[in-house]
Amino acid sequence: MMKPALFSLTYPRSKGDDVSLFVRELVNEYSEQGISGVVITPLDYNEPTRERDGRFIVHRFRYGIFSKGSLAYGAGLRENISRHQILMLQIPMLLFLFLKTAFSNRKEYTVIHAIGLPAAFVASLIKFLTSKPYIVSLIDSDR
Repeated sequence: MMKPALFSLTYPRSKGDDVSLFVRELVNEYSEQGISGVVITPLDYNEPTRERDGRFIVHRFRYGIFSKGSLAYGAGLRENISRHQILMLQIPMLLFLFLKTAFSNRKEYTVIHAIGLPAAFVASLIKFLTSKPYIVSLIDSDR
């Protein structure tokens, strides 16, 4: 049975949050079809690091070195970096901890749906390490 992992730099932080609604809609559609899986995404501020959304478990990881990470949420990765170029220093830790979280939860999924280029990079490394197949959806900020 297929158990998808959705790799995304953003995911709604609460029920009323409108960030990355299309990812939540994917989770809802999968859940309605009886399919369970995981979402792997960065932590923004104070949401739980592990929670259930439908039939999916959402794993959020911290990536800030001296404070919370500031890349993924807000205006988005590219816009956040263009406003504050020092945030580029968070990119290696973001990618490393994304990979670590994805790898340590690898038994919870059979296929990866990477949403955006950073998630696709992590998915390609997971494929190299585990042979799990992946697909990529590009989002507007990837163009």
